[in-house]
Amino acid sequence: AAGQWLKYRGHLDNISNNLLIGATNSENGQMNCVLNRVNGGEGKVPEVAQSYRDSGVGWVVVGEENYGEGSSREHAALEPRFLGGRAVLVKSFARIHETNLKK
Repeated sequence: AAGQWLKYRGHLDNISNNLLIGATNSENGQMNCVLNRVNGGEGKVPEVAQSYRDSGVGWVVVGEENYGEGSSREHAALEPRFLGGRAVLVKSFARIHETNLKK
């Protein structure tokens, strides 16, 4: 699993600033805009995820089909866990992304 690779994160801190920025939020129809349930404000996905991680709040991704499409880098598979994500619940994963999750 990806957990063992986190110790080799290199530039993962910077790369994780791209986490889910192109995903559409089903609650508000916007891209890269989510409600921060800790402070009640809205923010960009990476910033809210970092806030949750720093506050010890776990979070999950809920998506549709082909999650991770276009994310062939290993870092893309590590980002949710690095930022405190606990689970990714989707109908299916993109092939390369799924392979990277299993490393």
